Amino acid sequence: MLFNYAMDILFFVDIIINFNSAYQNAVYAMIDDRKSIAKHYVQSWFIIDLGSILPLDLIIILTHLSKYEQY
Repeated sequence: MLFNYAMDILFFVDIIINFNSAYQNAVYAMIDDRKSIAKHYVQSWFIIDLGSILPLDLIIILTHLSKYEQY
């Protein structure tokens, strides 16, 4: 469990780093405008990175608990 939380923290830090890292556009110019960086990241890898830090085990447990509470 501790390892799982440590990995979630590392992936969260990776998301923060990606929101603050310049990138190269199609003509190899460095883009360092924060708004452009955020827009580019959200349109590319953000959803995949966000999915990697979701606590799926906790979501599954809460989903199962809510099913049993209905009866």
